[in-house]
Amino acid sequence: MAAVMAVGVVRAQDVVIKRDTVRDTIVIREVVREYILTSDTAKIAQVRSGEISKPEKKKQPIKIHFDFRGEWQSMFDARSSKEREFDGAEAYKSGFAGKYLQFYLDGNITEGLSYHYRQRLNRLNSIDAVFKSIDKAFMQYDFKSGWNIAAGKFPIAIGGWEYDAAPIDIYYSTEFWNQVYCFQLGIRGGYKFKDGRNSLVAEIANSPFNTVGKGMSNSMYSYSLLWYGDYDIFQSSYSVNVMEVKDGTYMGQVVLGNRFLAGPMTIELDWTNRFHANHNPFGDFSGVLNVKGDILGWATVFGKVDYDQNRTNLFEGMSDDEPYWIRYKDQLLTYGFGVEVFPIKKQRFFRLHAFWNQTLNVAYDSYKDYDLKRHNLTLGLTVDFTAFEIKK
Repeated sequence: MAAVMAVGVVRAQDVVIKRDTVRDTIVIREVVREYILTSDTAKIAQVRSGEISKPEKKKQPIKIHFDFRGEWQSMFDARSSKEREFDGAEAYKSGFAGKYLQFYLDGNITEGLSYHYRQRLNRLNSIDAVFKSIDKAFMQYDFKSGWNIAAGKFPIAIGGWEYDAAPIDIYYSTEFWNQVYCFQLGIRGGYKFKDGRNSLVAEIANSPFNTVGKGMSNSMYSYSLLWYGDYDIFQSSYSVNVMEVKDGTYMGQVVLGNRFLAGPMTIELDWTNRFHANHNPFGDFSGVLNVKGDILGWATVFGKVDYDQNRTNLFEGMSDDEPYWIRYKDQLLTYGFGVEVFPIKKQRFFRLHAFWNQTLNVAYDSYKDYDLKRHNLTLGLTVDFTAFEIKK
């Protein structure tokens, strides 16, 4: 390589001597120096032959796209008329609804430095909602050594496969997923091991309880450590989290997200255990079992069971407006099944879906104004439209 560079330098000097004008000399010297520093013999040969041209600037990847989900929903409350009369609930109601309308912007500024933005346009119903409608707005730098660092607004690193899924892909969920506002400002660092199978994320962000309920402070944080593993038929999304729920009071979480792959079948099993000092360490938890099967690439069938339980009370004495995803003493069970159909061959930007689910409150001492026997039937479609894209 040194010999090639030496020959290139000598040749470059010859070329400069043969030029008569100062302008040509400067241009030749700059171009030759640029090519020689690359140690690229092909480019040096171009200089020798007189083909002097600067290389084109590499285009960085960028993608702008939208997605939309709309549905016809039907709800039937199977409680007795006396129970419904207590909270004024209707026995049956239905209608069309637009669930999601989202804007995405993802790309790279330079090699390794990327940006990510996602906003739910359907939530822009007030000035105060503008920032809250932004799920993601962060930048990340990936080092070649496997390390990365990110700062901005993103879903905090709670872990679990239901939690990790894009919201538009969740048809019904645990109350934990449905109620916790997980999109927070923060900073995180990560490392991907050389084997490509394991990665770690460490994060400090605002607590999800920052802006919820009464008497909350703005100086509350959450701390997370998350492990992703990929071992072919088994994938993990495990985490340990500590969140401040009010001044000086913390809640801990251990999340075990398990995914098993067996041919066309995928089984996801999540367990989220929440605990607090001086309370039952196993009294507050959520569990998810989701089984999905692919049918020749054009459809997916699934069956899912969600369970939430809260037998502890972190907010005793505050108010009835507890900033929590499931009220004290409630035990909620949701189960159902459904199908996704992709009618356009070998394409997934358009899908049709249909599902049924039922939600029960199985607690012995439950709130009477809570849906105890709720049936839902939903038919809908999802569209993912790419407006502009430059691939890497």
